[in-house]
Amino acid sequence: MIIQSLQKLIDTGEQLYAKVCTVHRVDKTNKCCDVIPVDGSAELFEVPFHPSESDAGLCLYPAPNSHVLVVFINKHHACICGVSEVDLMKLTIDTTEFSVDKDGFLLKKENETLKKLVDDLLKAILEIKILTPSGTGTLDITSQPTFKTLQTRFNNLLKDV
Repeated sequence: MIIQSLQKLIDTGEQLYAKVCTVHRVDKTNKCCDVIPVDGSAELFEVPFHPSESDAGLCLYPAPNSHVLVVFINKHHACICGVSEVDLMKLTIDTTEFSVDKDGFLLKKENETLKKLVDDLLKAILEIKILTPSGTGTLDITSQPTFKTLQTRFNNLLKDV
């Protein structure tokens, strides 16, 4: 009885429905895009691709000219809920952010990023000084290509922003 009462209370008489659309323009800053329904109906402007205005949760940024599934909550509100091609995927949980795009991925917690942490570690390894019986010397790690190669590989995989 309670469920039926709640359903009557929120029932607006409008049916939920969805349309497959082609992405015409993407606005990454405002997390929305303009789409053209494949059924030939009118273009839809500024359809959000995240269900809320907060940065929390998972957000898929569709690629231009890709296909998306637009779900209509009512005549005036819709949201992207399926994406055929992604330009950016961003997951935010509290102060932790994980994002992936064509340039690599970013793992960030507050002001610390994995790239900065790995880079600082490799720089510290390259600056190691060794105490020898004849005094302080330096270990010439820079001549060992392994560390430089690792640093390049990490830089190619990770992003800082």
